[in-house]
Amino acid sequence: MKIIQSFQSKSGKNIQIVQPSMDLLDPLLVFVNKLAKEDTFLSFHPGKEILYEPEKKWLEGKIKIIADGASLLYWAVYDGKIVGSVDINRGQSVRDYHVGTIGLMVDVDFRRD
Repeated sequence: MKIIQSFQSKSGKNIQIVQPSMDLLDPLLVFVNKLAKEDTFLSFHPGKEILYEPEKKWLEGKIKIIADGASLLYWAVYDGKIVGSVDINRGQSVRDYHVGTIGLMVDVDFRRD
């Protein structure tokens, strides 16, 4: 896990901003499944459990896309748990390289922190 930055939240929690890595796959599953249960209008199906193998495959692919320069992804980690995520994805074709999408997910317990 490569730490990009550390800071203290308003309530005094020590948060680390990290690059994604396979060693955080288990905390990632906990994070996204908590959000899926909450039905936060994210792009994955609400209420449907996200399973280990598909998420592992997704993360391996995402890390490759990041290495290729077509995406950025950072996680906020508190006490070994992922509590936030932000990603930026570049358009897929030459005509869309200047276009991107931004995704943001924050654990309900940290939204006002």
